[in-house]
Amino acid sequence: MMMDNTQGKGNSSKVTLSLLEHWLPGLPSEELHCIIGLVNESSNELCSFDSGAIGSNDPDTEIRLISNILGALNAKKDHSLICIFAQKGEALIPLCSRMTNCHFFYMHMIKHSYKVRDDFPDALESAIAYCKKQIDISPIVASEMKSEYGRGLPTHTGYKQLAIIYEKQGEYELAIKLCEEAYIAGWGGGVTSPKSEDDWEKRIERIKAKQNKSGKVKQQKISAPKTPLDVPDDNVRVHCPNCKSILNVPKKYCGQRGKCKRCGGTLTVPTANNT
Repeated sequence: MMMDNTQGKGNSSKVTLSLLEHWLPGLPSEELHCIIGLVNESSNELCSFDSGAIGSNDPDTEIRLISNILGALNAKKDHSLICIFAQKGEALIPLCSRMTNCHFFYMHMIKHSYKVRDDFPDALESAIAYCKKQIDISPIVASEMKSEYGRGLPTHTGYKQLAIIYEKQGEYELAIKLCEEAYIAGWGGGVTSPKSEDDWEKRIERIKAKQNKSGKVKQQKISAPKTPLDVPDDNVRVHCPNCKSILNVPKKYCGQRGKCKRCGGTLTVPTANNT
């Protein structure tokens, strides 16, 4: 339900407090009041506190509530509360029937974790982990979104943020691969505001330019074909009649029959004069 400033607000808050105590056992009363106050302040058409979701026993409804609460919290000031809701959300995810609900939970956790990456030791690793989790479910989420909304996909926080992290770490190949995956899947293609649109092609070009400047361009190693000069003096070259491989075999086996180490076929090692 939506919190308001009517006369019944006090009673509603008491009911919500009672539900939260049951939903988050062991959480201090002052922190429970803090949650109610924060959501009251930020409640609007995008972030509302549906206290009925707490007692619904519906994982999808509950994780949507958690996402709404996360949207009202401050990444640094409310970090301890965010960690509590993160644990609650993670426990609900295996029970959810719609991955889109999990997608938005991961979105909030990515944003919170990345914002405090310089303030808490494990925050950056958490951000990376949440990005990967959101990416892992992206094919299912894309299917659900297209089926429900019938239009292009919104921007994808996990792909975008992880590409940024890898780019900053100098892992250019990984960053480019992520951008290519997101572009092919169509993430960001349904964004109507030019300011929020993900231009993956331009991002890829920029990363490649930075990669070239850094000298970290991945070079394909091409080994030169072996020549008779590469064969040690105490070896002979043997052509396998089965797989056509060229083997270097010690001269002490000349005239003997053996098996090719590559295909297992039978061959005869020629004498040194016949090589």
